[in-house]
Formats: sequence, C-alpha cells, structure tokens
Amino acid sequence: MTPASVCWAFSIAPEVFSTISSLLLKIQHQQEQTEEGEILNYCPAPKDIWNDKKFTGTISSAGWGDAILIVPWVLYQRYEDKRILEQCFPEMEKWLDYVQKSAAQNKENAEDDYTRYLWDTKFHFGDWMIPSFMLGEKPRGPIASAVATKDPIATAYYAYSAGLLAEIAKVLRKQDKADYFHNLYGKVKEAFGMAYVNDSGLMTADYQGVYTIALAFNLLSGEQKKKAIERLVELIKKNDYKIDTGFLSVPFIMDVLCENGYEDIAYKLLFQTACPSWLYEVKKGATTIWESWEAIKPDGTVGAFSFNHYAFGCIGDWLVRHIGGLTPIGPGYSKFKVEPHYCDRLTYAETQYESVYGEMKVKWEINEEKKMFLQVMVPANTIAVISLTNVDPDCIQDLNDYLTEMGYTNCQYFEKEGKVEFTASSGKMNIEFKIIEICRLNEQMS
Repeated sequence: MTPASVCWAFSIAPEVFSTISSLLLKIQHQQEQTEEGEILNYCPAPKDIWNDKKFTGTISSAGWGDAILIVPWVLYQRYEDKRILEQCFPEMEKWLDYVQKSAAQNKENAEDDYTRYLWDTKFHFGDWMIPSFMLGEKPRGPIASAVATKDPIATAYYAYSAGLLAEIAKVLRKQDKADYFHNLYGKVKEAFGMAYVNDSGLMTADYQGVYTIALAFNLLSGEQKKKAIERLVELIKKNDYKIDTGFLSVPFIMDVLCENGYEDIAYKLLFQTACPSWLYEVKKGATTIWESWEAIKPDGTVGAFSFNHYAFGCIGDWLVRHIGGLTPIGPGYSKFKVEPHYCDRLTYAETQYESVYGEMKVKWEINEEKKMFLQVMVPANTIAVISLTNVDPDCIQDLNDYLTEMGYTNCQYFEKEGKVEFTASSGKMNIEFKIIEICRLNEQMS
C-alpha cells in the first residue's frame, strides 16, 4: 500500500481482499508500524525503508499512513465484515495518537491554541506529483509539489481520519471513543479554516488539489465553501479544462465537481485528450495506469516512471458509481443506490458487480428520442434505491402507475429536480421513461 487512495477502488475481489487483509495484519504485528505509531510509507516495506530519512527526515506521511484507517473501512463497506475493523482498531488509534503528538510538537507555548491541531511539523508528500510541477521543459518536480501543499493536505487528512475513526468506533459500539474522535475532528476542522483560508476566502495554497480535498472532507462551509468551488472551477478553466491534482486529491475531484453543480466540468476532464488527462494515456497506447501523466511525452519520449501505478486509476471508481449508476449505501451493498448519469457523449453503460449477496447489474441506454431504457438486477436480501433523473413531466403519471403495479415502495417525485425515486427488493426490473434534457457536452466543447 502506498497512498490511502489505493483502496478507493470500486470493487475488491475475494482474493484481493485476502491479500490486503494480510498486509494489514503485517502492520498489526508491528512489522510496518513503529513503537511511536508511525505507519511506514510502504507495506510491505523494503529493507532500505530507513534510508527515506536521509531524503525527507521521516518514514511516514499523511495520506500514506492514513491507509491504516481508510483501507479497512473500504473493506468493511464492500464486505460488511466488522472483523477487519476490530483487528485494526488498535493500530488506527496508535496512528492517530502519533498524529496528535506530532502536530502538537513544540507548540506548548504557542500564542494561538489552534496551531496544536495543524500537522505542519514534519515533511509529508502532500498532493504528490501535481501535473503542473511535473510537466514542461523545466519541471519543479514532486518534492516541490510536496513542499507547496504538505501542511494543508496533512491537516486535512488529520481531520478526515479523526472523523473516520469516530465512525469506525460507532460501528464497533465504542461510543466514548467515537465521541472523543468526533470532538478531535471538530478542533482540527476549525484549525484548518483558521490557518489555510485567507481573508478573501481562498486557500493559502492555491491549487486544484487543495480545494478538492478541503471540499471533499467537508472542511469548509457557507461562503468559504462557495468560494472554494468557484475557485476550483476557475483554476480548471484557466488550465484549459485539464486536471492538475496530485495523488491524494485526484480520487475526489470528479465527485466534488458533480456534487456541487459542475457535472459538465467533470465531463470535460473525463473527455480531455491533451496531457494531463486519462484519455491522453489511452491515446499513447496505455493498457495500465501510469505513475506520471507524461510518462510518455507527446513526442514519444519514454520517461523513467512506473507504468503500473494505481493512483490515477481512481477514475474507474467514479465511472462505475456516477456513469454506471451503482453506489453502495449500506455495508456490503446490503442497500445500494442506482442513479445513472449521462451526457450526449455517454448514452449507454453496463455495470456488473459480484457482491457478498450475489450479482448485481445496472444496464441503461438512451435512444435518439430521449427515451431511457433501464435494467436492474437486485440480489436477494438487499434493497435498491432507484433514482430516475430528468424525467419528462408528461410521463410521470404513467411511470407512477407502473411502479405501483409492480409493487415498488416509497415512490417519491421531486418536481424541481425532475426526479422519481423508489425502493425495490430482490429481482429483475425493466423500466422505460422519457427524459427532458441531456448535457450537451459536444456543443460546449466545440
């Protein structure tokens, strides 16, 4: 495991679950965690791991070490097995204890109490390998991107992991610990806003990735949140609709844009073919995900980078959830949401996942008459929340009659959003309805 983003992937096959669990057990047996609680940057760690101190002064980093919480949590979300949380909980606590002490180091006499909750006391990889630091004739390089972003990114992950550990403690019915870590999350969140948002409402580290992380981790609210999303979109537009996020922020940028009303911007990033972009790699013949967006330069020069490096592969997770329309709500997909999204360049998708409850499928297609054909397979002992978007008001009554006839429950119509939502239990369903609009990406990009 390197950065925590490694486990944001959509599905984890049983054999992969076993492999990741064994790596977590290595940490549990003190092989990859120090006495002080640091999680080593690599697991399994190479023999020369301690040489890292010669270069950065440390063998751990925010985002990388936080994998001790994030990976077990994602495994639990996919498989509904609490044992992985129970097994790793002591190591999670130990890591957070180390983070707290490291952040507060030498700040006993600080004039402002909030500074004890800023993790700015050591080197971190930050938003590693930001494209604008890696590309061009004289690139500044990854260490420069780390130095530029390490403090806000590390503090953001401090807050996120504190909040996540509170959720894990709730699942394990450790309410006292849940309350403690929730309170810690609040303090770190407050400190983040005080330290890294300036008077104009912009981030002190004015990069796509820093805004993305702050928004994804819910560290901003009100006017600060509004200005952050506006600035993120502005930075994307100034970069000719090209991504400029590093390892830690890239898993979140598409969701941040879509959840804040900028789905069209997300599609422009998805369909971008200039470097850096996902389709640039495809155009260059990639069959795996590269470590660097420009591992093969436009002139064909091959760089000294890994050509099988997961971090940027997180787009697959978003594609399955947002385009494929399959998103877990309950652990193990005991409850899941089906809500496909589309544009004029995406009018068909088919998603299949083998959950612990059995196979689930979502298949949809939009024809030239703007009619949506949706097929869903819901496995036994699960509940699907089906959300139909952009429904033509003229077909609402017929659609409602059909849903009632088929015995679907909790049917609701949200007129403002043009959305129909209902609940379905196990079985197969076929639904047809007309949509009223579709994102015209081709017109926007012409």
